[in-house]
Amino acid sequence: MHSDEWRKNGCRFGDRIAISGPVYYRHVYSVSGELVGVVVDYELADDFHYELLAADWKRFRDEHLGGAEESEAFRAFIEEHGLDTFAGRFAFENALKEADIVFQKIAFY
Repeated sequence: MHSDEWRKNGCRFGDRIAISGPVYYRHVYSVSGELVGVVVDYELADDFHYELLAADWKRFRDEHLGGAEESEAFRAFIEEHGLDTFAGRFAFENALKEADIVFQKIAFY
């Protein structure tokens, strides 16, 4: 996982930002303060967590969040799809896959 490398390299994980219900995300910064990646956490009964390198997160933002403020735009994206259906819970992952955006995922069942 990217997070293993980030920790090994002394990266700093930012505070979790609440998006919608059980969905949070946080930025990861290098020792010099540059954004190196993003972690998206779905804290559901069956947790799953996504890790994207900064360039891949930027691609997602550019393609799906437009020019709006990042947290509000991500919140709108999640809420538009909802979390009460299977399709809604996987809308983020499906958007990444459809755009061929690289990500790593870990699930805790």
